[in-house]
Order: sequence, then structure tokens, then C-alpha cells
Amino acid sequence: MPSPSSVAIHRQRAHLLTLVAALLTAACSSGAGDLPGHTSAAAATEPESTAKLGDARPATVKQRPPPPKPDPGPQGLAGYRWQILLATAADGRALPELQPNAFSQIHVEFGDDGRLTIDGHCGEMSGDYRLRGDVLEVSDQVQQALGCTNHLAQATSIAVHEHLLSPYRYRLEGQGVRQRLHLTSRNGTQLVLQTADALWGSKPVEMTLEVAAKEVDCEGLLVAASRCLWVRELHYVLGRRVSASDWHRFYGPIEGYRHSPGAHELVRVRHYPLMLRGRLVSSYALDYATPSAPEPTHVNGTVGGAVAHDRP
Repeated sequence: MPSPSSVAIHRQRAHLLTLVAALLTAACSSGAGDLPGHTSAAAATEPESTAKLGDARPATVKQRPPPPKPDPGPQGLAGYRWQILLATAADGRALPELQPNAFSQIHVEFGDDGRLTIDGHCGEMSGDYRLRGDVLEVSDQVQQALGCTNHLAQATSIAVHEHLLSPYRYRLEGQGVRQRLHLTSRNGTQLVLQTADALWGSKPVEMTLEVAAKEVDCEGLLVAASRCLWVRELHYVLGRRVSASDWHRFYGPIEGYRHSPGAHELVRVRHYPLMLRGRLVSSYALDYATPSAPEPTHVNGTVGGAVAHDRP
């Protein structure tokens, strides 16, 4: 006959087995094996079902709408000097007053501050612009810097007012300095512009050169008759010209610039360092040239930077 103590032990084991069975039953009925108050990772990522009872369609997943694309802003337009390549009316007819020719090239610049500058016709024209989505708008209040001096410039100025100051849908094609800007107005006028640096494929270093009136013999060249510009580089401090280099010979041409003998000039150029067949070469293009009076400078013991001395 079992003792009272052994009977008590058997009863305790039976109670424990009953408690364990109850806990397992509760866990299985929850379907996920989660602890009370917690949700498993699988249950948290399970898509929400939108299927109704008796609907044979599979459950769909509720997706968040994609975030709106940010406004491109002026970053694709600003920082470049654009020039018109092609200008056509709604009927496909060319607009010769706006297209480049031997006498003029219209340039457009978009500033980060919302300021638009147009030049290449009658001086310079400037005004405010803004972007609304893919629409480019120019304010009606545009200022003209200088007046026209001939009938060709007058015709170009009229065409600029008529076509460039209306709202346009704009589209950028490509990247960097090789990109193109496509403009389409409400009346069907279409313009295609490219950056002034597209030919070189890189952004330039801008330089201001003071060019002496007299050219000098080039040294180190095989052609004895070669002549070089006598130049020095300048920069501006508080609006005053300051020399940034000594006077020296300038080898090579400046595209778009031809020196007039006897003319002392300030020449603004764009310097493009280029790699050609593994060698670093330099190319220069003209921005503008203006007559200038020479400033007193000691050159070869003589006062007057405009005078260049050839070696005997």
C-alpha cells in the first residue's frame, strides 16, 4: 500500500502536467506562438488582407504612394552660359534673328538668385525668372543696358523681346557642360541651347589678361617670324586691378580674339586645360576685349607696362 507522501507527489505531478498542457493549447490557438503582449517579426510584416469572405481573389497589399519628385529648381540651368543653336517658329520656319551668325551670338545665363541675363544683341538685357515644375517664366519688367546701333541689332532685340520673354516649357537633355536645353513656348516657338563650354567638354578657368600694344618675338619656336602677345594676368581687389603675374610672352592663339597692333587691351578669356593623347595642353577662348590705358609698372627697368622690349 503506497504511503501518504508518495500519493501527494503523484498528485503534484498530475497538476503540473495539466498546467503544461493548458499552456501549450493556448499557444497553439494563438497561431503565432507569440508571448502575450508581443508580435513576431513574421506577423509584423504580413500584408494586410483586403479580400472579403467568399472572395476568390488573392489578398492585396496596401502600398504607400511614392514620394513626389522634388522640383528640379535652377541647379540644372544655373552655372552655365547658354547659347542658342536653333530657333524655329511653330510652323518650322527658322528665326534667323535669334540663331548664331557671323555678327552675333545670343547668350543666356540663369543666376542662382533668380536673375536672368541675355546678351549678344543690343548690349545686355536682365530680369527675374522663376521655375514652376517644368515651366520657365520671365518677369515682364526686363531692363535694357544699352541701345541698338544698327538695324540688324534692332531686329535681334525685337526678336528677343518677342520670343525669349514668354513662358516656356523646358527640358534638359544630357549632363554637365554637354547638356542641351530645349524650350517650347505656348505659341509653338522652339529653341535649342547648349553651353558655351560644350565644345571643350569641361568648365574653364576664367582669366583677365592685360595685353600690351606691341607684340614680341616668340622664343623657342622654330618659326623665326612668329610673334607673341606680351601679357600679364590681373585680378581685382576691391574694384582695383592688381597684377597677378609678371609680364611674359603668351604662346598660342585665343579663339575669337585678334590683336590690333598698337592697341592696349584688357582681354577676358576662358582657359581650358585639356588632355590630348596623354599630354596636358591649354586652349583659350575669348569672352570679351576692351581698350584700356596701361598702368605704371616697372618692366625691364622702364616705367610703363604697355612697352614690351625685344631682346637684341
